Amino acid sequence: MVKDTVGKVRSSTYDLPPDAFVYGSVVRRDPEGAGQVISQWNVSKPSQAKTSDRNLIKTNVLAIQSGNLSAKEMREFAQTHPDIRFKAPTSKLRNEDGTKYKEKVPFSGPYGIGSGKAECPLSHLIEARFTDYSAVDKDYPDVQVLKKRLKLPPARETRASAGHNVRNKPPPTPESAFVMHRFRDVAGRLHVPAAPGA
Repeated sequence: MVKDTVGKVRSSTYDLPPDAFVYGSVVRRDPEGAGQVISQWNVSKPSQAKTSDRNLIKTNVLAIQSGNLSAKEMREFAQTHPDIRFKAPTSKLRNEDGTKYKEKVPFSGPYGIGSGKAECPLSHLIEARFTDYSAVDKDYPDVQVLKKRLKLPPARETRASAGHNVRNKPPPTPESAFVMHRFRDVAGRLHVPAAPGA
């Protein structure tokens, strides 16, 4: 057991590493520094354009229109015309020839329903000219004009309810304390004074 020493740290009982040992996890440095990141910006390389698949249905239709009716002739026609493909989907910004797509605006003016002239100017609403200040002190509604609903009289007492009413029952008679027959004539040793008014 290592005893405590006043003014000194208690020596460790474990085998600790040498004094030159550095605690903590090793931070792996990035080979590319901040200066290199700022001076050179690597831009992402866009993927190559996807080629459309061959349109076999259109190839067969063109082969029949060219007079190739047998299976051998249609296969030879398909081998000699490999560029019959589906049309690539065009965006709304570009046409098929690469030119910019411009959609004609049907109407150059403002849209919506025209707002007519208001009955009162906006300044009257801001100045609160339509607010009635005659009843400012009247915070609560006037309940005197409200009609009070008539209430039915309470239900009359029945025989069953009268039988359950504990106020109609006589008070129970106090029962005497139980004393064994052999101790009835023995006087008690403890004298308890009677309560006043008893």
